[in-house]
Amino acid sequence: MAATSTPCIFFQQGRCRNGDICRFSHASPSASLPHLGPDPRSQVVCKFYLQNICKQGTNCPYRHEASASSASAQVPTQHENDTFVRVFRGALVRYGDGACVTNLSLPSEYSSVRLDGLASNTTAANVISILEDLGHDIEVDGLRIVTMPQSSSLCSAYISTPDLEFSKTLSASLIDTPHRNLKAVPVPPRLPPWASTRRARCNKLKLKWNSPRSECRVFFETYAAALRVCGKFNSGKYKVLNSRIHCDEPLLDPYGGLFSVMLSGLPYRCSTEMVEDSITADYDAPLDIAVQRRSAWKRNTSTSIKTLLSSVGPIEHMTEPYQHEGRYWIASAYFEQDCDAQEAARIIEQGSHDLPYDVNLKAKLVYSLTFKASKEVYHHVQQRLEGRLEELDAPRVNVISRETGIVLSLDSWSPEEVAKCANAIEDIIAGDVIKGKDGSPFWVPQLACNGSTSKLLKEIQQRHGVLLLPNRSKREVRCFGDVSKQMTVQEDVVQSLSEDMERRHTIDLDDAGFSWLCRTGLGLLKSVVGDKVVSLNVTSNPKKLIITGSDEEHCQVLALLEISNVSFAVKEARSEESCSICFTPADDPVVLGCGHTYCTECFKGLCRNGTQRTDMSVTCTGAQDKCKNAIPLREIQAHVDPSTFEQLLESSFTTYIARRPNQFHYCPTPDCGYIYRPASASESSSWHMCPKCLQRICRSCHANHDGRRCDEHKAFQAFEAYKHENRAHVKDCPKCKTTVEKIDGCNHMQCGGCNIHLCWVCLQTFEDSGKCYVHMTDDHGGIGIDDDEEEEEGDE
Repeated sequence: MAATSTPCIFFQQGRCRNGDICRFSHASPSASLPHLGPDPRSQVVCKFYLQNICKQGTNCPYRHEASASSASAQVPTQHENDTFVRVFRGALVRYGDGACVTNLSLPSEYSSVRLDGLASNTTAANVISILEDLGHDIEVDGLRIVTMPQSSSLCSAYISTPDLEFSKTLSASLIDTPHRNLKAVPVPPRLPPWASTRRARCNKLKLKWNSPRSECRVFFETYAAALRVCGKFNSGKYKVLNSRIHCDEPLLDPYGGLFSVMLSGLPYRCSTEMVEDSITADYDAPLDIAVQRRSAWKRNTSTSIKTLLSSVGPIEHMTEPYQHEGRYWIASAYFEQDCDAQEAARIIEQGSHDLPYDVNLKAKLVYSLTFKASKEVYHHVQQRLEGRLEELDAPRVNVISRETGIVLSLDSWSPEEVAKCANAIEDIIAGDVIKGKDGSPFWVPQLACNGSTSKLLKEIQQRHGVLLLPNRSKREVRCFGDVSKQMTVQEDVVQSLSEDMERRHTIDLDDAGFSWLCRTGLGLLKSVVGDKVVSLNVTSNPKKLIITGSDEEHCQVLALLEISNVSFAVKEARSEESCSICFTPADDPVVLGCGHTYCTECFKGLCRNGTQRTDMSVTCTGAQDKCKNAIPLREIQAHVDPSTFEQLLESSFTTYIARRPNQFHYCPTPDCGYIYRPASASESSSWHMCPKCLQRICRSCHANHDGRRCDEHKAFQAFEAYKHENRAHVKDCPKCKTTVEKIDGCNHMQCGGCNIHLCWVCLQTFEDSGKCYVHMTDDHGGIGIDDDEEEEEGDE
């Protein structure tokens, strides 16, 4: 087949497998194209080339030329995917040059709004422009546009931002503006994409109140019959639906001349037939029965309860009440804020509300926890997850499948139970880190791109039936699957990828060497050592010739290049400059973008010691400590090992928190350590529920005082301290736990709470004082007064 004049793009990239039989031209691009003058795009620097991800190579029409500063300090391409965002202690942390913390956010600080009434062709940029027109200069961490189901010509935008007041201010700013046709609706905050897959809430209240009771009037011909039946109902001989009923004294009906009794406390669904069946004796049979129901009781009670809850804080919605066993009404209320649900539960528990006296309202907080996982991860950890939850006797876990993945959710009354199950789920979903021979996370640079090493990793996971996912930011590999295979998989990964690394040799190319390989050199090398042995990496800077094979094949390639007498390699000259720290010739030199040189070990020490000063900022000490430039994070990451780099970021975070005690606090629960923000003077919300341990922490005094106010908690602590200091004279009643203090007198005491009589020596209780005195005399040899008098005489 005759070759066409169309140039072969694979040949220009050094990847054409057809050689001389290729149907496309292997001529130089300049020879195959007519002269049209310089391409104006060649004067523009290729942005993908600056990021080391341009796939066009020499065929790219844009300029591939880096600045002098960037050429002096090349950063390996495997670090380009890292955004330098980490999650520590439940917080999102963003880092800048010098490894300094530039921003810290908490998931609880986010609010979400649905903006309705937008045109169907609205884009994300249009929404941002609308917000700017309204004067909202905010950081948008999440923005989704969806079509409204009721109208194909309109759409809605879901906006998430780290501003709790945004939902309120947006609604107010729409009034009297060109955008007044839009409507802002607060919605439950969506977790930003960086946050943990774990989400904990306690905004749900399970409500229960007594079912309304009916009344019934029963008519008899004689007073004796009415009185007899009244006594049988009050004594419990006659019952309605197995419930004891109260009956009033008989009354004479002045209009009908009959005697009637009123039955109260009947079940709400009680009928005439039910009352008639409860009167079993034929001689007690009534002449007539009239049941009276309070039909508006349910509606009025539900309205009163909803009003009570709304007075505490805004609620998202309240479910329609349903009757349970004919005795109770059940409903659920969802608050916008967790702290409002907690306060409402406290008010209902203490009975400090103005509901009608016959409404016995009870409330329980429901702790909810959800996790998100990809379908692939869940498939590999499902059996392990079910086994672990069965061991913990966990509550029922709901599994919801969505397009974006799997959602796991569980509810419980106990925060300790939910937290324990949540920690187990999180550990399993996170996977197990593959460790190297030195015990640190195993990583090879080739995993940063989807090359032959990534294919090798997929072969290993297929071989063992597990899932292996590389984390390019943290430079680690995590394994998901049967825990019994962990060690076997780890050994296979470390051995296979280490051998693959040992078989790889790279040669840096200059422009002349790369041009020679593109023209004829690569085909020559492949014809001698094979197509799979040599390849070109045209996306790196400088470009590289990759040799994947034995040492013998490596030597063959080097010999061919030497015979060809081509200047192919970019020899990195050993720096003759002195280290900026030890002032000796740099050993294994590290040259920064600012031009200063360090020994590799000195540079690592500089990074480790940077956290010992104020806010983290690893700065260059070159030019006799006059440089002071913050070292870019990519340069730090390129010249230190992954473990040191991650420790540096975490240490920077720890220092940032420690220097801001008025802005951040650690959760006081042992072994928790998540952070939260203290309450400011202007904030009404003083409660914080830790998303890890699910304990309620007061944001003012930073203690878990179980629903008490701060002043109540301080008084309680002072009283407990007084009891401890005077424990010889202050004890708790063994029956009702009321505190009793003995000032003087004998050892007979009477509790002020339950009025029980007790012996002060052994705290045994008695129904009357006489038995207590007998006990003290028989068991303790006296009532205690003689002992006190003897001690006083001895003192004299």
